[in-house]
Amino acid sequence: MKGLEKEYGDTDAGLRMLGFFIVVVSLLIFAVVLNGTDASAQGELAMIAPAGSISTRDGSVIPPFPTTGGWTELQGKSSDRYETRHFMYMVPSEPPAMELYVAADKRHEPPDAAFEMGLVRGYLTGFSGKAGFTPGSPVFQRRQIGSCQALCSTVQLSKGNRTIWFYAYIYPREPSLTFLTIRAEQDAGSSIETYLSGLHLK
Repeated sequence: MKGLEKEYGDTDAGLRMLGFFIVVVSLLIFAVVLNGTDASAQGELAMIAPAGSISTRDGSVIPPFPTTGGWTELQGKSSDRYETRHFMYMVPSEPPAMELYVAADKRHEPPDAAFEMGLVRGYLTGFSGKAGFTPGSPVFQRRQIGSCQALCSTVQLSKGNRTIWFYAYIYPREPSLTFLTIRAEQDAGSSIETYLSGLHLK
């Protein structure tokens, strides 16, 4: 108590100032809890929150994928125009369940998904070249998933008698979200979209 008295003074005005400070701090803490946003995510394009979800600068929350594992951040690629963060959902002894690119246009122009579609094509070309698969060409279709619209594409990749499928989901927004995954199952889209329906987007 002596420390408080020393800082604010042993007067009624000082005590009123201390009370006001406590109320303001309490309201800020309550607002953070109510919004479900990790306070440390403010100002960052995207980050992994202590609970294991990913928080973005606009307050959107991307939960863990519904399988054992966790999000890991990789080195993002930024340019003069775009800032990006790259996350991968790692699963023990298995390929990654999902990859996520969070991107922000430094010019703050209306999102048109051109950058994100180029990112998808580049990823597909890079993966196919390294793994020896021949990919089809991605075709994007706008579709409602949960409460939000996304640009979706499913691409078949072949190598001899083996076939796998590449799934891409783009949410054109600020910042944008691009989800990528490669699966052995042709019908994996429904389970992926069930997960995406649970995103908390602002």
